[in-house]
Amino acid sequence: MKQLVLFIGLLYLSLGNLFPQQIPLQTFISAGGATGNGTTPSYFASVGQPFVIERTVSLNAGGGVMTANEFMFTQAVATLPTAQPTALVFSNVTSSSFTVSFTAATGSPAGYIVIRKSGAAPSSLPVISTTYNVADTFGDATVVYVGTGTTFNDSGLNSSTMYYYEVFSFNGSGATINYLTANPLSGNQATGAADTTPPNITANTTPSSVDLGTSTTVPVSVTVVDNESTVQNVTISYGPANSSSLIAQDKNMTNSSGNVWTFSVPGSAVTELGLFYQIQAFSAGGNTAYIPYSVSVNYTGSGLKIPYASNGVNVINYRVVSVPLVLPANANTVDKVFDELGPYGDKTKWRMYRYDNEVTTELTGSTTIEPGKGYWLIAKDGTTINSGAGTTVPANSVSPFQINLKADWNEIGNPYNFNLSWDDIQAANPGLPTVFRKFDGNPDYVNASQLNSMEGGFVKVTTAQTIVIPTTKNAAVNGRNSSEAKQNRNSLDSPNWQVGLTLQQGDLANKISGFGMNENASVGFDIYDGFNMPKFFDTYLVLNHTKKDGEDYYSSDVVPTSNNYAWEFFVESTAEGRLISVQWDNSYFGQNAKELYLLDVSLQRSINMRSYNSYQFDKNASRSFKVVYGDQDFVKEKIAVQEMVLHAIWPNPTSGDATISFSLPESASSQSVEFLLTDMLGKNIWSNLNSFSSGYNEVMLKRTNGETAGVYIVRLTSGSTVKQARLVFK
Repeated sequence: MKQLVLFIGLLYLSLGNLFPQQIPLQTFISAGGATGNGTTPSYFASVGQPFVIERTVSLNAGGGVMTANEFMFTQAVATLPTAQPTALVFSNVTSSSFTVSFTAATGSPAGYIVIRKSGAAPSSLPVISTTYNVADTFGDATVVYVGTGTTFNDSGLNSSTMYYYEVFSFNGSGATINYLTANPLSGNQATGAADTTPPNITANTTPSSVDLGTSTTVPVSVTVVDNESTVQNVTISYGPANSSSLIAQDKNMTNSSGNVWTFSVPGSAVTELGLFYQIQAFSAGGNTAYIPYSVSVNYTGSGLKIPYASNGVNVINYRVVSVPLVLPANANTVDKVFDELGPYGDKTKWRMYRYDNEVTTELTGSTTIEPGKGYWLIAKDGTTINSGAGTTVPANSVSPFQINLKADWNEIGNPYNFNLSWDDIQAANPGLPTVFRKFDGNPDYVNASQLNSMEGGFVKVTTAQTIVIPTTKNAAVNGRNSSEAKQNRNSLDSPNWQVGLTLQQGDLANKISGFGMNENASVGFDIYDGFNMPKFFDTYLVLNHTKKDGEDYYSSDVVPTSNNYAWEFFVESTAEGRLISVQWDNSYFGQNAKELYLLDVSLQRSINMRSYNSYQFDKNASRSFKVVYGDQDFVKEKIAVQEMVLHAIWPNPTSGDATISFSLPESASSQSVEFLLTDMLGKNIWSNLNSFSSGYNEVMLKRTNGETAGVYIVRLTSGSTVKQARLVFK
């Protein structure tokens, strides 16, 4: 029997070198009905070698006791590492992650396992012959790294939490893995506070300008940093700088290296003002707001053409020009930009001025030309003027160009190379006056509705302010040059209406005057009113409302809507000639009970503005005027006279009938008026006697007596007052 046991034991010993798995305990000797009880194993071989476990077994058989041996064979494990790694370091600490690194152990172990526990050091140890994966747990520990490297990133951590780490060397793999559990490398590190702030864009190395019409891409490159966590994503949206919409939205950028994110924008997105793009970065702390940037356009060679074509030496040849480019420092002065006109200094050929701070100053050859400013220019000879090479201003729909205005008139220029709508500018700057003035040389100022490319004009504000110039290219004002502003041409009984007044004296005209009502207007100056321009020239023709702001007279006065109102104004002129006409359009006054009269205060002459559309006066005889609006009783009261006044005979000359307008002083009863028409020899052609009430009256003189063409005298007599005027029949 002992020989059999020894044989079987040797057999299993040899088989133990062939099979890698553990062979379970077995009892090899037994007797019928016998049972046995084993003892604790009593023998182990050396570490690293196959070993045999021998257990003594007592057998009971037939009442007799017999002793035998039971054997177990098991696979060998790898050699135990000789050392642990050293120098545990934590870096790139955020609210949710670390970079963990350490120095490799001597003896070159096969690898390392790192375990972690929050709040205290882990007490559990890895078990020999057991393989672990990242995220496995045993005891109170979590496996966070298994591998041959000495650096890893531990993420997904809780903020403001202390974490403890232990690092063990190991040899072998699978069932042979053998961990060195004595004196592991240990250390601890707390995470940062929770990430509550978005990332920061710390640098942008995108080109600031590109050539227009580029067929290549625009390389966008930004550096994005988050000091509390990691940057998760960066997106870009882009479109033409002169558009309010973006042609591409939230495109993912590429994390090309480290903190650098890149994207290639197609060149087709670049138009005459350049490219507009927005960057947005994301992290655990949230996302940044869209951060706007611009790429300007380079105009090379001769640059842009300055559209000055009114050459001459008279006042009507002046224009206000602008240059919408940032020019190089060595080419941005008057003598460099306008060099086609010749050296600056020969004032018989060309001159330039600028109005600023209530003073008009002549420029010099070294004056710097800047975007957003307007400049008076007059040149004797016609020639093509080019700005020279330059770059468009950095502007977009989020960060448009800004112009600083002083309290008074300001000479501004279009900062962009396309036409701008003044309505758009006003909408972007609430409270900005509706009036924008241009000098069109034909032959005076106009209230303009648009600011054309390469041109300038004037705007008045009562307090210093900064205005923004929207970058959106409005198709309605591009492709056309007509820019005279339109008024509220509504009937006189509507809440909002205006009447424009044009003064004409020979070739000189004034088109910026008027009056009206608006339900949103105020009694003082507001966006609906207008002021007279500074007197840039010695010759001028102006209409001054008696209402003023400081030293400046209103040219147009729009008041709050009311049933009755009277405007007062006077006319100034330094032009040659005595006769001045004031004209208006009455075609839209409408069929209603509202009356509108022009009163020549000096001559006590009233003109029904519904019936007539012009009035001519002698500037030496008439200066002061009123416009009276409202109900019949109010108008009659305001135009009442002290004695009978013969206002006008209209039309005159006439080929048919004529209307005689006159006013009578206040009286408790009706007043008799005799009308007499005589020829130049005193012959009585027609007469009439009738009674009239006080105030304004009209009588129709009918051509029914066969009057021949010629000059006649119309005479009115009321009491002791006699008035007469000439009437021409054609």
